Amino acid sequence: TTSDGNSDSSAENWKQDDSFPSIKASPLTLQRDLKKMLLNDMHSDVIFKRRDKIIAAHKRVLSARSPWFATMFDQDMLETQTGVVDIPDVES
Repeated sequence: TTSDGNSDSSAENWKQDDSFPSIKASPLTLQRDLKKMLLNDMHSDVIFKRRDKIIAAHKRVLSARSPWFATMFDQDMLETQTGVVDIPDVES
């Protein structure tokens, strides 16, 4: 925020730009898109590794849904440094 109380954030300016078309998406579309993210590891930035399987995931999605993951990824923990969350005791 600037000294006159106005935001100098480019994200704030973008949100207030009326010339940019709004996008209407139904919750079902969001659900479908999130499922596609789960099934496709493109752009993932963390993996969960257990004995027999690797699951790719997205730190921002996990952090938005879980305070535990938000804390994990905000700290200088091994998982943050390596991008790997090892889960050795989980069985399928």
